Amino acid sequence: MKIKNEKNRNKTANREAVITGINNSFNSILQKAVCCMAALILAMMISPLNLSAEEKEISGADFSQDDWRLILVNKQHPIPWDYEIKLGTIHNGQRVDERIVTDLEHMLEAAKEDGIRLLVISPYRSSEKQQELFLQKVNRAMRKGESFLSAYRDTAQAVTVPGSSEHEIGLAVDITTKEHITLDEEYADSEGGRWLYENCSDYGFILRYPEGSEEITGIEFEPWHFRYVGKEAAKYLMENKLTLEQLWDEMRQANE
Repeated sequence: MKIKNEKNRNKTANREAVITGINNSFNSILQKAVCCMAALILAMMISPLNLSAEEKEISGADFSQDDWRLILVNKQHPIPWDYEIKLGTIHNGQRVDERIVTDLEHMLEAAKEDGIRLLVISPYRSSEKQQELFLQKVNRAMRKGESFLSAYRDTAQAVTVPGSSEHEIGLAVDITTKEHITLDEEYADSEGGRWLYENCSDYGFILRYPEGSEEITGIEFEPWHFRYVGKEAAKYLMENKLTLEQLWDEMRQANE
């Protein structure tokens, strides 16, 4: 009887040893699986597929001409006859496309926090207002002795022809400061002009008519004129010193 009990104890001990061995093997496999899964998740987090917009290699092919933020409006691309705009109001009562209000106000507030009080002096303009400004400049030139054709040509370099102004679609704003309220090229070297150039893309805006791009845009250098294109496009254009016309060329080539 004693021998039989001893055998039973040995069998029990063997079973426990086997079970312990199985459990240890299972735990070891489980630990390895967890480690592999953690490594896989970490690899996915840092893979190029999950990089932020700032780290991605982007090109004109990543944008679309159908994006409302990238509509091209100039002398060769007048505002479509059926274009509709819904205006919103910024804090001082001025109006712009309602879709850019938040980013515009954030930009103005950020400048204020840096000690710079930016002034939006020209937001949305109606077609009638654009025509009035254009004709006023033509008439001033003619009073100085210029012919109508000469006055018209020179004016078109400084004031966009009615029907082809970004102000008429509410996506452009002219911005200065109290310290430099004059719309001239010197504004580029002012505190406000420098801040805008360096920070505008963080809020989806670009310097629309940069120096040296007159042949491309058809408009002279305007360091006060900023156009909303969305943050990703703004970063791409400002970092690569490209105009909206050049981005459209890239998009067109990508679709050919």
